Amino acid sequence: MVNMRVSHPCKPSCVWIAIRRAVVVFANYVMTVGFLSPTYRYTAEGGSLHWLASVPGVVCALDAYEWPARTLTKVPVFRPIFGLSVAFWWAVIDPPDTTP
Repeated sequence: MVNMRVSHPCKPSCVWIAIRRAVVVFANYVMTVGFLSPTYRYTAEGGSLHWLASVPGVVCALDAYEWPARTLTKVPVFRPIFGLSVAFWWAVIDPPDTTP
């Protein structure tokens, strides 16, 4: 009788699983944090989300979510990565110019 089980010599360890999860979480953060810059444009005086700034804690929560990205952009390696995320969301959302 032939053994149909495939034995892999290298099984993923817990360390590799943790590394993969960290990479996925970081990639999702980079993809979503760029959304905040155009959102701030919508919350400006003439934007369609101008009421959002008056809700208690919303701007503070957005600033807290953006804080790690602002800190990491001081490192030259991460600056273009976050810049691409912001550029992508500005192109997708295309917020109106609300400057007076």
